Amino acid sequence: MEWLGAIFLLLIALVGAFQVMMLWKSRQLEGCRLPDWPFADAAERLQEQRMLLYFHSPRCAPCRRMAPIVEELVAEGRALALDISSAPEIARRFNVRATPTTLLVERGTIVKVLLGFQSRERLRELLN
Repeated sequence: MEWLGAIFLLLIALVGAFQVMMLWKSRQLEGCRLPDWPFADAAERLQEQRMLLYFHSPRCAPCRRMAPIVEELVAEGRALALDISSAPEIARRFNVRATPTTLLVERGTIVKVLLGFQSRERLRELLN
């Protein structure tokens, strides 16, 4: 039975290491210019104003919780939402490995990378 405890601790350590690696990889994007953007209309807005790029998946529970919040911002023209299952090549360009991932973009530069669920207040605070 002791080996079960050791395996459990090893699994917890592996999950923690994976999360640290994901956070480190996402932080590498901060300060980088946006990669080529395939949508011309959105590319101009990303260069001109502070916006959020929101990467999500339909099977992701935190993404479904964030959906109404992000839809408000999209309607205001302050965010772009991208389903990574229908646009995997864009997710690869942005090095998105987990959902939800939210990028704060200012004048074409990635300013901040946020992983996981973000509250309405947090997103509004970032945009102001």
